[in-house]
Amino acid sequence: MKVALIISSVHLLATFSIAQNNSNDAQTLVQAERDFCNISKSKTTKQAFMAVLAEDAILFRPQPVNGKNWMNENPESPGLLIWEPAWAETSQAGDIGYTTGPYEFRANRTDTVAANFGHYVSIWKKQPDQPWQLVMDVGIGHTKLEKVSTLTFPPKENIKPQQVSQAQKELLKADQKFAQILKENGIAKAYAANMAMQARLYRNGHFPFIGNSSVEKYLITLKGTLVSETVEGFVAREGDMGYTYGITTYQEEKAEKQYSNYIRIWKRQADNTWKIVLDIQTPRPAPK
Repeated sequence: MKVALIISSVHLLATFSIAQNNSNDAQTLVQAERDFCNISKSKTTKQAFMAVLAEDAILFRPQPVNGKNWMNENPESPGLLIWEPAWAETSQAGDIGYTTGPYEFRANRTDTVAANFGHYVSIWKKQPDQPWQLVMDVGIGHTKLEKVSTLTFPPKENIKPQQVSQAQKELLKADQKFAQILKENGIAKAYAANMAMQARLYRNGHFPFIGNSSVEKYLITLKGTLVSETVEGFVAREGDMGYTYGITTYQEEKAEKQYSNYIRIWKRQADNTWKIVLDIQTPRPAPK
């Protein structure tokens, strides 16, 4: 009985410790995002990005490009970009995380009225004892939000760690299988089978669709076909969270094809299946 009690106590302490670490990781990520925005406010947007971009970071301009190279090669914008995280989540090990929330852009830093509004998605990575670094950043545009979002941290799920190489293979396989289901069963059914509960879907010109019901109502209005092509994917070191990115092509009958970049953030479930927690598409030009 004493042994059982000791094991039970150790398990509870370990679970509490993991939960505390996950919470702290998400809070430090939010602080990193806010510090990033504060540099954009007090200095310039270019300086803000250069302060946080990882060497291999990808931005979409509109094709995927190396973030630091693009920033170095392009002039500073006279505008002001400001944003605020409304949702933040990290992997169990605290090495990968993402935030999302509303942004606004003012054409000139002295303007009092914003010219554009939207939602951003930022993906970050972190090495032990190192600051968070931005690895992907993308956004959609929409009209002004009437209601200000409040910061939310989703509940944590303690998933059994998996070897990175195996998790990487399974994540890419999940993304490619999703693409196959899109071809065979159509858009709405493919997403219904692959999205986690309370998933988020971001499309240009729309407010974020949050929750399966909201996502489904939007997707069933789409009458065309969607082709998805995976470019790359990455996983956290415990294999519980990852992201993929690539290209999609949407076409309705007798209409021109619409090309987009996509990023999908995935989480491995208790049954070891991968489910999409956030899916964002942004327009890109047609290939030449």
